[in-house]
Amino acid sequence: MAVFAWLEKPGKGTLFFVGAFMAVTMLARISMLDFITADYVSFLSGWTQMFREGGFKTLAQNVGDYNLLYQYILLMISKTPLHDLYLIKYVTVIFDYLLALAMMRAAGRFGGKHAALPVFLLMMVLPTTLLGGACWGQCDSVYAFFVVMSLYLLETDRPMRSAIFLSVAFAFKLQTIFFFPVVLFGLLHKKFDWRHALAFFAMYIVTMIPALLAGRPF
Repeated sequence: MAVFAWLEKPGKGTLFFVGAFMAVTMLARISMLDFITADYVSFLSGWTQMFREGGFKTLAQNVGDYNLLYQYILLMISKTPLHDLYLIKYVTVIFDYLLALAMMRAAGRFGGKHAALPVFLLMMVLPTTLLGGACWGQCDSVYAFFVVMSLYLLETDRPMRSAIFLSVAFAFKLQTIFFFPVVLFGLLHKKFDWRHALAFFAMYIVTMIPALLAGRPF
């Protein structure tokens, strides 16, 4: 709410409405936190347990089929006393709202000021965001946030930051590759150049450092 108010500077009526709307969407998410999926039973809980038992050195091997940044998150979750099911879901729930804010800014840029608020509200209740994290424990909102921010930064003539955000998205989940046609578009229109490619790869190497320190081969 604070970020929304800072970005949009709405009137009191709009601020109250958005606050109430966000509270309802949060309650909906809370109601689904106890739902246990087969994905959690078969994979996520086991991966978290591997980190709980092996600690930081576990990063020397590939745990699960997610990219490195998500493995770091599972490592941190494994070291907390709270229920890992909730923490796995909380990560995505946080990014549900960050993604809604990013989409709001992108919609305002591409569709005009009048498009920003409807898109912000819609993103909080889309089934793919509402169910994806809080119910199913998936993490798509996380990498999607960085992809949307990369697009927004590219459109607002900040290509270096755009390349860095895209690299973080790619380091989190390989499905980011489906956004790469937009990168080609940016190259053709000279929004990206070789410096931004270097920034992309440099940021990706930074995300590798903890795993390298743990003993994983380059």
